[in-house]
Amino acid sequence: MDSALFAALAWYLLAVRGISFILMGFDKLTSEHDYTRIPEMWFVICVLLGGFVGVVLGMKVFNHKTHKTSFQEKIAVATACFLIMVLILTRLLNLS
Repeated sequence: MDSALFAALAWYLLAVRGISFILMGFDKLTSEHDYTRIPEMWFVICVLLGGFVGVVLGMKVFNHKTHKTSFQEKIAVATACFLIMVLILTRLLNLS
């Protein structure tokens, strides 16, 4: 893989994971003060875009949505979909 492409991909993943983490913290803050919450679908979208690490780290650090099984199932399915998309793209682009 070209080093410029690798660097761009690394920065992209860092940004998506950072944004996912911040969204988790913000949602935790809003849940404690009865403000408008971030819909769960936004976290699923973050995971589909590569933000799994940020969402899971946010769950652990902020102790947020750790007991909500339905949310964890959605995140697991979105993660599986992301990994399948990555596998398909690497095959199509012959990056393996």
